[in-house]
Amino acid sequence: MTEWCENDDFRRAPVAEVMAYWRALVIEHDYWSTMTLDDRDGELRRLVSALLRAVLLGMSIESQTDIVWSAADHGTFRRRQGADASTADCDIAIVGGGIRQFLRREPFSQRERREARRRLELQLRLARHAAARGFLRFELEGRGEWPRCVELLVPNGHDP
Repeated sequence: MTEWCENDDFRRAPVAEVMAYWRALVIEHDYWSTMTLDDRDGELRRLVSALLRAVLLGMSIESQTDIVWSAADHGTFRRRQGADASTADCDIAIVGGGIRQFLRREPFSQRERREARRRLELQLRLARHAAARGFLRFELEGRGEWPRCVELLVPNGHDP
């Protein structure tokens, strides 16, 4: 399994690969094709980095907090763009596919691959819930429920 080092190219390489996977699938869609690159990506790069860290290193409170807030911010970002609620969910599903592709290529043992996929599915579910709350941020702020409703999504931080 590839080591996760903050000071080498590993951190950037799979993030760039997953983002390229996402871009290749959405570029032809009218919604994304008319946007600048920054508008297309939103908070996805940050979310992909947090997902990879949780999947490859194990879930921690820090990684899950990063997933929750980057996904919530991405949901808010898509809402500000005038997207519908399914757009951020679609983004997350596609980057999940890119991460699965990356995991298939990595030299994991069967057990490591199974654990990485299990973590990925759990974290994608968490990201989808957070993005949905981020999409509703303005309504939640109006009711005084923001940011608490997002903070409540952060689990205990340990692998179940």
